[in-house]
Amino acid sequence: MQPLHIAFVLLFGGLACLVGSKLLPQRARIQLTQRIGLVQVQPTAPAARLARADRIGETLRRWLTLGSRYRWGMRLSPLLLVALLLGSGAAAVLLGQALGVTPWLTLPGAAALSIVLPRAILRRQQSRAEAAFMNHFPDAIDMAIRMLRAGLPVTAIVRVIGREAPSPINQVFTRLADQLEIGLSFTEALNAMSERIGLADFRFFVMAVSLQSDTGGNLATTLETLSAIIRKRREIRLQARSSTAEVRVSALLLGGLPLLVTVLLLVTNPRYLLPLFADRRGNLIVLVALAMLGFGVVSMRQMMRRVTRV
Repeated sequence: MQPLHIAFVLLFGGLACLVGSKLLPQRARIQLTQRIGLVQVQPTAPAARLARADRIGETLRRWLTLGSRYRWGMRLSPLLLVALLLGSGAAAVLLGQALGVTPWLTLPGAAALSIVLPRAILRRQQSRAEAAFMNHFPDAIDMAIRMLRAGLPVTAIVRVIGREAPSPINQVFTRLADQLEIGLSFTEALNAMSERIGLADFRFFVMAVSLQSDTGGNLATTLETLSAIIRKRREIRLQARSSTAEVRVSALLLGGLPLLVTVLLLVTNPRYLLPLFADRRGNLIVLVALAMLGFGVVSMRQMMRRVTRV
């Protein structure tokens, strides 16, 4: 064999080895992907769109509720959030033009309103979800006590509560059961859910169950005592709200009275308040008045929440 032929053979053999070294791992990856696809449920197009919408909604909620630690009770869809953002801003701009307000005051006011309104709605949803959770949680614990005494395991009890309890208890325990099914230990899943929920009653439940799982003992008796404590805390909260009802009504009247008087003056005698909107000095007075009014309302609200939150 001529040296030139040997060189060609070595060249083509090296190229073949190089191509084979590139194709074989790729083929192995393709086969592995096909095998995984046989056991993995591929998301459908509607499910993928729904997951994408959930991610967009979570991003919007996180942006609109900066400073809020817990968002698990916020349920506004991305479409409604965008509609509220645009609609409230456009309404503020139209109102400013109708009243003859200067643009340098109208635009910041529209931007502030477009953020404050969705934020207030989201915070309201979170507060209602927390209140509903605290109201129904003792009943869920009583359900768990009955199933424990009937001999059911803890994992099955969590799944049953997630299926039978009212909202939002069912959502929390369904998520907890899903975490247990994917391999998390019961203590880890409880701690993660406690960090996500952030309610004192649920933290008491997590601490009691974790201690009982580590040290042993009668979990049904411990949960029965815990249910009585939570019901007593709820009774104290309701007594605090009833005792501060007059203060809360007074705070509501004090916060809404300036706005009500302003609206009445705009309807009956618009020219009386015209300098506040047409002159820059009046705009400054309006901004300072709104800032002081907002600070007073927030201060009264925080004081009342500290009294009624036990």
